[in-house]
Parts: sequence; structure tokens; C-alpha cells
Amino acid sequence: MCEKTKEINTLKELIADLVFAYENKDEECSHCFEIATLNKATAYLKANYEGYNYSKGFFNALCGKYKASEIGVSDIAVNSWKALCRKYTTADDETVVYKIVRAWFLGQIIYIFKDDYVVVRYHDLNILANKQEIRAIWRDTSTKKVDVSEDVKSSFDEWYIKS
Repeated sequence: MCEKTKEINTLKELIADLVFAYENKDEECSHCFEIATLNKATAYLKANYEGYNYSKGFFNALCGKYKASEIGVSDIAVNSWKALCRKYTTADDETVVYKIVRAWFLGQIIYIFKDDYVVVRYHDLNILANKQEIRAIWRDTSTKKVDVSEDVKSSFDEWYIKS
């Protein structure tokens, strides 16, 4: 495959990711996949933009503005997920970590602590994390669920594999 074809395919994927992020955006709080997509688009434009409407400085300023940290997952969170989600009781840790990270990306922030901890709601689960690590998960049946459709999960799975 020639370089031009590869670049066109990269741009097609980037545009598809931007459309997906836009269609699934949360007005109140950005999901991590939205942030990651903006970071990819900004980095691409920083390196390749040659138009007249924007300066390279515009994209340089945006790079790093959108924060989507590489987040770790504690053993406590992995074991909690296995205990709470019965079909993952015997799943390997790698699969469980992926499911937790997906829940973190697709969930909604429902509480922000002043010491940089947040609680993300995913279906009837609460996920406690800071910028470095998902620390704990617990079931909460008294708070309204945050439903995530199977289509959104599948789209995320495809996007995540490509990233």
C-alpha cells in the first residue's frame, strides 16, 4: 500500500472517530474517547496542516489541552469487578481490565472530589479513580443508572482496538 493511500485511510479513520465522538458527546462532561479523538486530530493537524484558516500555533496551543491520561487499574478494582459482574468471575485479568477501562471511558462523572478523585457512573456501578489509577468499584442501586447501549460499546471496542 502506498504512503498516500495509508494517509487517506488514516484520515478516514480520524474523521470517523470525530463523528463518533461528536454523536456520542456528553454536553456536561467529556468522555475519555472524545478527548482521545481530539488529541489525535490535533496532533495530526499540528504535524500536517498547510491551510490558510489556522496557524500552526493554533494547533500547537491545543496539543496537550485535552487530557486523557493512561490510567492504571488497581487489583482491588479488578477483584471488585469480578465479584460484582458474575460472568467475569473466571475471566483473565487482561479482559477485566479492558472492561473496567471501557466502563471508565463510557461512563459519566457524577462526583468530583477536591483532591482530584472522581466517581464515574456506569450502569449501576460507581468507579472511583484519580488521574493515575482506577481504585475501586462498587454497585449502587439507589442512584439513577447511566445506560450505555450495545452499539456504543461496540463502536468503542472498534475504536479502542484501532488506537
